[in-house]
Amino acid sequence: MPNWCSTCIVFYSENKEQLAAFHKRMKEIYEGDATQENSFGKGWLGDFANTFYPEIGALNIECRGSTDYIPEIEHKGNIDCFRILTMTAWTAKIGLFYKITQDFYPDIKIAYVSEEGGCEYYCKWDDEGLFFKEDYYVDACYPNKDGEEEYIEEHEFSSMEQVWKWLDETMPFKVRHFREEGKQERTWRNAMTKYVGEESDGDYFCVIAKYYEMPPWEFSFKFQ
Repeated sequence: MPNWCSTCIVFYSENKEQLAAFHKRMKEIYEGDATQENSFGKGWLGDFANTFYPEIGALNIECRGSTDYIPEIEHKGNIDCFRILTMTAWTAKIGLFYKITQDFYPDIKIAYVSEEGGCEYYCKWDDEGLFFKEDYYVDACYPNKDGEEEYIEEHEFSSMEQVWKWLDETMPFKVRHFREEGKQERTWRNAMTKYVGEESDGDYFCVIAKYYEMPPWEFSFKFQ
C-alpha cells in the first residue's frame, strides 16, 4: 500500500485558444468511459495516458493515481489557467502531463506544488512566481493554551520569518528561532517535551520542510 501524494497542478498559457482546447479534451476524458478496468474509477490518470498514448498504454506510463474533477478555466490578467488536484502513489506524476502538453499543446506551461508527509516529499515548480509563492511547509499537532490538541490549519509559509511568527503567536511555550528547518524542528520538539513532560499522552509533532524545486521535465513519463 503506497503513501499518497497530494499535488496541485496548474496549466496556464497566454494562448487562450490552446488552453481552452486542452481543457475541453481533459474534461471529455474525465467524464467519458474508462479506457480499461482499474481500481481508481472515475478520474484515473491512466485514462489520460491511454487516450493520448494508446500505443504505449497506461501500464507502461507513470500514472498511478487519480484526480477528483476538472474545474473551469480561470482568468489571470493576460493568461488563462485551470488547476487539477491529484492523489498519486508516493510522488507527483508530472511527467505524463508535461509530455502531453509538449506533444499536443506546446504553448501551455505547468506549475505545481506537491506534498507527501510520510517520506517528507515536498516539491514544487513555479518559475514565473504566479501561483505558489510558499517556500516552507509546516504540519503540526501541538498543545494549545488550554492544554488541548490542536492541528495547524494553514500549512504554507513564504519564509522562515513567517514560521517564527506562527510559532511565537501559537505555541504556549517559547521556541528559539533557527533558519535551518531541521534544527528548528528539533528545537520545537525539545521545547514541547519540556512543556508537556516526557510521560504526556499527547500525539504531538511538528514538521518544518522547505520545498525543493523540481522542473516538470525531470519527472519520468514511462517506467524505467
